Amino acid sequence: LWNLIFEDLHLKDSNRVSTLVKMSATGASNGIAHSGHRYAMACAAGAINPASALSEMYSGMQHVNLLSKLSMQDGVVLMTKLKTLASLLLNKNCIKVALNTVPESRDQLVKGTESFLSHLSGTCPASMSGIPSNKNTIFQTENRKMHHVVPFPINFTAQSVPTVPYTHEDAAPLRVLASVLSSKFLHTEIREKGGAYGGGALAGSGTLTYYSYRDPKNIETFTVYRRAGEWAAERNFTEKDVEEGQLRVFQKLDEPVTPGHRGLRDFLSGIDDQMFREHRIRIKSVVGDDLVRVADKYLIDPSVLGRTLIGPAQTGLDDLGRSEEHTSELQS
Repeated sequence: LWNLIFEDLHLKDSNRVSTLVKMSATGASNGIAHSGHRYAMACAAGAINPASALSEMYSGMQHVNLLSKLSMQDGVVLMTKLKTLASLLLNKNCIKVALNTVPESRDQLVKGTESFLSHLSGTCPASMSGIPSNKNTIFQTENRKMHHVVPFPINFTAQSVPTVPYTHEDAAPLRVLASVLSSKFLHTEIREKGGAYGGGALAGSGTLTYYSYRDPKNIETFTVYRRAGEWAAERNFTEKDVEEGQLRVFQKLDEPVTPGHRGLRDFLSGIDDQMFREHRIRIKSVVGDDLVRVADKYLIDPSVLGRTLIGPAQTGLDDLGRSEEHTSELQS
C-alpha cells in the first residue's frame, strides 16, 4: 500500500478530490467546538515558541482556516497543488524511520523496510543532520493578540508566556506550578466563579499556557491569567500543595506506555532516557520556594505574551487588541 502511495499516486478525479477536501474542512471546523481550548493554546504558544508555531501552522487554527479556503477552490486547481506537494514529499530525501517489533520478527521487518526504501526516489539521509532546513528563516517572538471568529456561542481562551526548555532546571518546578495553579486557583476562578466548563495551565515545550474551555467570559478570563502569576508569587505553598501538584505530574509521566509507542519519545522529540530520569528527579525534588521563585521569574510581567480567543463575533474586545489582520473567520 505504501509503495502504491509513494510510487503510483492517483490524482485524476477532480470531483472526488474536491469532495475529500470539503469533508476534511468540515471535520476540522466541527472539531473546534469539542477541542477549541487546544486550538487556542497552540495559537497562543505559536507567538512565542518556534515548535509551537509549526504545530499551529500544520494542525492548528491556521490549518483549519486554510482547509476552509481550499474547500472553496476548484478541484482541478487542488489536484495541481497536491501533485506539486507529492513531488516534494513522496521521496526519501527527508525520511526518518522507526521500527517497533519483537526480536523474532526483526530481520523480516528490517528487510521489508529496506526493500520499500530502495524503491523510492531520492536519497535517504544518514542522520538528522542530512535533512535540509531553511536556515534563512529565523523565528521571532512577538506580542500577539488573536481573535478567531467562529459560528457558535461559546469561547475558548488561552494565554502563553515564554519559559525554558525541557532540560533546564526550572522546567520541573514550572510543570508542578502549572498543576498547582490549575487546581488551587484557576479552577475556582474560571469554572466555579466564571462559569466555564473548565480551565487550567500546562507547562512544557518552552511555554506555560493558561486555557479555558467553553467559557461564557472573554476579557475577564485574561484578567484571571494575569492574577494567577501574582497569586503564585505571593503565596506560601504548603507541603501538601506541592505534593498534590507533583502527584498529578507523575500521573502523566508514569502512565503506561503501550508496546507500539516504546522508544517514540526519543525518536520524535530527542528526549532520551537519561534526560527523562533527570527531569523526573527534579520534579520529585521541587519545594514550595521553587514555585514562588519561578512564578516571580516567568509569570510576572513576561517579556512577550501570546493571547488567543476563539469565539463568536463580539464587541468591546479592545483590551484583547482585536484587529482585522489578527482576525480570522471560519465559514459556517
